[in-house]
Amino acid sequence: MLTSVFKCLHYNGYPLYMKDMFNVRTGSYSLRGTNVLKLATPKTTKYGLNSFKYFASKIWNSLPESVRTESTILSFKQKIRNLRFEL
Repeated sequence: MLTSVFKCLHYNGYPLYMKDMFNVRTGSYSLRGTNVLKLATPKTTKYGLNSFKYFASKIWNSLPESVRTESTILSFKQKIRNLRFEL
């Protein structure tokens, strides 16, 4: 899931329907790092909170700054292998 988000943000040839799912949050202040995604507003708690768009954005935002700012897919994969996720 995280590699799909990485490819959506960094690769131009990735499918447009996938790229449209994720939007990088922009703001005039640099408060909490870079490459932070906007969380979709879920319409229902049963399906909305379990949707790919919401869940992938939530996990991406929970990554450390050093992982989100990686420039290559190989170094990104190496760093996420060493992480321990708690949901």
